[in-house]
Amino acid sequence: MKSDEDIPQSGGSIQGAFSVGYSARAKADRRIEGLAVADEAGIDRDSLWATVRRFAVGVTVVTAVGEEGYLGITVSTFSLVSLEPPLALVCIHEDSQVLDAIAVGGVFAVTVLSSRQELLAEMFAGRAPRPDSSFSGIPHRPLLTGAPLLDGGMAWCDCRLHQAIQAGDHTIFIGAVVAAGIAEEQDDPLVYFGSQYRRLAP
Repeated sequence: MKSDEDIPQSGGSIQGAFSVGYSARAKADRRIEGLAVADEAGIDRDSLWATVRRFAVGVTVVTAVGEEGYLGITVSTFSLVSLEPPLALVCIHEDSQVLDAIAVGGVFAVTVLSSRQELLAEMFAGRAPRPDSSFSGIPHRPLLTGAPLLDGGMAWCDCRLHQAIQAGDHTIFIGAVVAAGIAEEQDDPLVYFGSQYRRLAP
């Protein structure tokens, strides 16, 4: 049986598309039940959530600049769209303040978290005290767009909004990547799978 915390609830604090599920703490081994559903009208919410939880993902923090300062959210739906022109996308839930900040400000930044940054993932997911509007206490820096990038990440992209596509309860933001980089000597990403943080095997 799935526990309630493994099922997405309306109004939950996690507001990125399939972003780092609703229970990030590692649990004891448990039996994984098989699942098969089909419905031309679209499968149910819980079955879809159970299915996508079997896909291992990296963890990012997407940041933007709002009227009152910096905003950020933990998101796993980050992807390359095109190399030429350089485009990348993120998906943000309709209830997130970050969505409004990106739509109005036209910029966003993505920091790919390392395995040492689990606390940051929790903070921006709302499961630990959220950062203030100046991100005080969190080392960060703006690049070209003014959106903050978090220090210590494995990689980063700084983006100007290229296109926004509303899709269900999320908006897909495609950004033109105007700056990007990778950290030296970092090869241990923060990974999320089955409602638990994981590490790559050596």
